[in-house]
Amino acid sequence: MPSTGEELMAGQLKYDSTNTTAIKSADPKLTKAYAEGRIAQIAGGGSNPHAAGSDANEAWQEGYDTVVVEGTVDSCAECIPITVPNVVGDSPAVATAAIIDANLMVGSVTHPLGEVAAQTPTAGTKVQRNTVVSLTVTPPVEVPDVVGMDEAAATIAIEGAGLELGTVTLDGGVVTAQSPLAGTMVQPGTDVDITLTTATVPDVVGMDEAAAEAAIILAGFILGTVTLTTSPVAIQDPAAGVQALPGTAIDITLTE
Repeated sequence: MPSTGEELMAGQLKYDSTNTTAIKSADPKLTKAYAEGRIAQIAGGGSNPHAAGSDANEAWQEGYDTVVVEGTVDSCAECIPITVPNVVGDSPAVATAAIIDANLMVGSVTHPLGEVAAQTPTAGTKVQRNTVVSLTVTPPVEVPDVVGMDEAAATIAIEGAGLELGTVTLDGGVVTAQSPLAGTMVQPGTDVDITLTTATVPDVVGMDEAAAEAAIILAGFILGTVTLTTSPVAIQDPAAGVQALPGTAIDITLTE
């Protein structure tokens, strides 16, 4: 912030046509700034720009951060207009830190978690120090558990939660993995990637019931209807080698 004896930034300030001698005598470094129209000069008020009245305060609000009052250069931190930072897309915590760092105050926050969807005043607005900035926060949503579902059912569950279906690995089968994991809190519209898997039905013909059931379970299926109770297995459905959804029931028929 410019103060007595500091060089001023180009385009920062303005001046009126009075009292050039006072400005030049205040500090030689101000001569060039004055000539370029970068100093706002307000008559009256002594060394306190606030005391100069509405003209001085108006100058501060317009963005002039140095005022020459009767030849004295002062800085007025409380009067310098502040640009409201852009916090849309930030978490409430990050947005709060940015607002406070800008010498503003945080007003109402609609939700403590989530992502800032809107702010008032909007980013780029010129305001006075300690102006209140209110935040509209979109709360997070919980990722549903879609493991075990087919792609169509998983898509319905994901979109029903306000999320989007992301990358789908493989076509057909059931979901065996998802990212983010079920129960994770994310922003609405987040992509949920899923991995689908199919499995090959094992050949259990010729096995006894116990061995057939063990092979079926090991392959990711479940034992379905068992016809007769003696062994070995003569017929199975689905047939061996068929690609089926994990968890599919495999019916077996044993010989008498």
